[in-house]
Amino acid sequence: MFERLFRKKNIFSYIPAILAAFSSMVMGINPFSSAIFVVMVEEKVPVLITFLITSIVQLLLFGYVNTLKFLIFVIVYSIIKAFSKNTTKYDSNDIVQLAKNFLPKILIASVISEGILLITRVEELSDFPEIICYVISIALFSIVFRYAYKYYYSLLKESDEKVKYIHIISFVILFTICISFVKGINIFGVNLWIVLSIVLLMIVAWKKNIVFGILSSLLVSLVILLCTNVAIGIIILMLVVGIVTTLISKAGRKGALIGLVFSFVILLITFGRNAVNNNPAMNERMQEDYYSFLKSSLNSLSGDEYEKTSEEIARIEEMDRIQKEAQNTLSSTIIKCMLIGFFLLCVIPIKYLDYINGLVPDAPDIEDIRTRLFRVSKIYRLNPGKEENEDKKEE
Repeated sequence: MFERLFRKKNIFSYIPAILAAFSSMVMGINPFSSAIFVVMVEEKVPVLITFLITSIVQLLLFGYVNTLKFLIFVIVYSIIKAFSKNTTKYDSNDIVQLAKNFLPKILIASVISEGILLITRVEELSDFPEIICYVISIALFSIVFRYAYKYYYSLLKESDEKVKYIHIISFVILFTICISFVKGINIFGVNLWIVLSIVLLMIVAWKKNIVFGILSSLLVSLVILLCTNVAIGIIILMLVVGIVTTLISKAGRKGALIGLVFSFVILLITFGRNAVNNNPAMNERMQEDYYSFLKSSLNSLSGDEYEKTSEEIARIEEMDRIQKEAQNTLSSTIIKCMLIGFFLLCVIPIKYLDYINGLVPDAPDIEDIRTRLFRVSKIYRLNPGKEENEDKKEE
């Protein structure tokens, strides 16, 4: 029994499940752990270890309400799964068939578990928008993670199933969510989570077509938007990253070098524009000395002088914050990430890039998609030939 817990496939299945326990959306909910639990049950992976660790992490990080949401959903879904007899075979790569056979149990379990929390007054009716978001998120991410785990198992050589581009994009989304626990860390004014997500996206999209770049960029940007407080403009900026990477990659290492130089020049222009200031009083060094002087003299002051000095210190701190925000805008953050990404693409040995590229299936091109969606097909006509007069034929 315990031997099954430590098989290779199962051990590697625990890693994303445990990392996802540390993730949450902006509103504080964590549907990712519930979605991964569903996938693990469907894949017949033991859930005891991840269930215990996830419950503890949820309680410590997100409080008892989120822990109860997870626990009750797990119990209800397990009961529904135990009593449901799904004898119909379906193609798990067909998203329509997967949704028909997979989603009803998830939605029923989510609605019942949330209903229990409302009846017991753990949640209030004022939380209804959050509840709807939670139910929908579990359903959507369950499908995404199901595809991601198929690709994950193929990398582990635990599955011979043929993977498609949707599997690798789903895996990138899963990986992005799993590393979101570092989203509170900033390095040189840049969010570490966004850096890692964009660099991963650029490496995966290298030498792929523009459809792959657009689709992967769009989905990763939506995940970032759901999980952290960033401007909605990140969608456009991430699309630029995906499109530029796929187009430049056609030129190989020369393209990566062009992207590196281009990103560096734009970054210099951006910082140069923000740093231009002809007022000597706004010199950074002078501002630091003035701020240090005020802080040191604060202890020896009292009355009105103390209040005025405190106000001046607060004014300088606010100006410093505004200056840093001006230098670390969302666009400059994305450019820094692109700079790091193109640098890595320049220094990573070609054989490793080719190996990664071989593991990543390409998406259909625009012409294929247009043909599939609108049933466009070419009409082939035969040459009509020459018409002869019937009288001549009789002669």
